[in-house]
Amino acid sequence: MTSQMEPIYARSVLPCIDEPARKAIFKISVLHDSSYAVWSNGEIERIETFGDGQTLSHFTPTLKMSTFLLALIVAPMSDFACRPDHLVGSKNTKSRVCGRVDILPQLAYADEIANKALEFFNIYFDIDYPLPKIEHFSVPDFGAGAMENYVGLFFDEKTVSASRKQYITTVVSHEISHQWFGNLVSPAWWGELWLKEGFANYMETLASDFVEPLWMQEEQFVVEKIFGFMEADSLPTSRPISIESTNPADIFQLFDLITYDKGATLIRMMSMFLGAETFQHGVRTYLKALSFSSATQQDLWTYLSDAANNTIDVERIMDGWTRQAGYPIVEVNRDYNTVDRERVGGRMVISQRPFSLFSTTMKRDKWWIPFKYFDRTSTQVNEDCW
Repeated sequence: MTSQMEPIYARSVLPCIDEPARKAIFKISVLHDSSYAVWSNGEIERIETFGDGQTLSHFTPTLKMSTFLLALIVAPMSDFACRPDHLVGSKNTKSRVCGRVDILPQLAYADEIANKALEFFNIYFDIDYPLPKIEHFSVPDFGAGAMENYVGLFFDEKTVSASRKQYITTVVSHEISHQWFGNLVSPAWWGELWLKEGFANYMETLASDFVEPLWMQEEQFVVEKIFGFMEADSLPTSRPISIESTNPADIFQLFDLITYDKGATLIRMMSMFLGAETFQHGVRTYLKALSFSSATQQDLWTYLSDAANNTIDVERIMDGWTRQAGYPIVEVNRDYNTVDRERVGGRMVISQRPFSLFSTTMKRDKWWIPFKYFDRTSTQVNEDCW
C-alpha cells in the first residue's frame, strides 16, 4: 500500500492546512501487522511490539515540509525488500532502491542513476540533500507515475524496471531534483506549480547530460519538450502558465504540458539569455535564501536579476511569458541596398505576432524575445537584442 498526498489529498487523511506554503514538522507513528514493513518520511526511531501480532513503528520527526509530501508505504516483508545502501556525497547520504523481491535485479540501473543524479544536484545547487537517507520505491500500479516525497520517492515499477534506460534516467533525475525545487523551496500556491515542475523538467535534462553524456539530452530538448506543448498552447483553450485561481478543481488541471514542458522551456530560455553561470548563481541564491519556505515567481525574478547585477530586468522580460497564454511567431525580413547587382549594407526588420492554429483568432499580446544573430563581418554571435 502506498500513499499519494499531492496535490490536496492530505486533508482526507488528517486535519491540516493543506496548502504548499503552510509547512510543518510531522511526527509519524504507524500501527501495522508485524509481518509487514513500513516506511515514511523519517527513519524508524523505535518499535513497540504487542502480543496480538501488531507493531507500532515510531519515525523520527520530519523536516519542515508541506503536507503534500507526507508519505507512507506498507508492504509484506516476504514480498518487498531493498537493494544495498550506497553512500553518496560528502555527507555520506544513504541511498537505495526498494521494490518487490522478484524485480530487484531489474532495478540495478535505476539504483545507479539515483546515486549519480543525487551527487550531481548536491554540486550544482551547492546545497547538500538535507536528510541522512533517500530511498526510491518501485511499486506496482502507482497511479501518479512518480512522486518526490521527502526520504521516500515513489515510482511505478513499470517506469524504473523496464529496459528504457533513457526514460529511467530522466524520470529518476526529475524526482530527485524535486528535493530542492518543490521540497526545500515550494511554490507558495498551486497556481505557480511550474516553479517546481518546470524546474524539475529542465533539471532532468542537465542531470541526464551529466550521467549519460553520450545521449546528448539537451540536443533533444526541442523535440521532446518544446514541440510537446506548442499545439496545446496555440489553441484558444490554452492558459497562462501562472494563474490566480484558488478553486481546488483547477489545481488538478495544472498538471499538464503547459506547466511541465512550457515551464522547462522558459527556464531554459532564462539560462540562455542570462548565461549558464549567472543562472546557476541565481538559482543557488534563491534556494539558499528560501530553504524550508515557499516562493513566488517574483522571488525567482529578484534573485536571477540580482545574479545578473540588475543589468537584466528578469521580471519585465518574463512576466509576459508567464502571465499570457500562447507564444509568438517571429518574422525576420532583410532589406538590402543593391550596388552593381550585389547586396550591400541593409538592415534586418524583426516583428512578432501571437501564433494561433485558428487564423480567425485575434490577439495583441507581445513578448520580450532575446535575439542573437551572425552577420558576414562577425566571427562570433552578437550580443542579445530584445
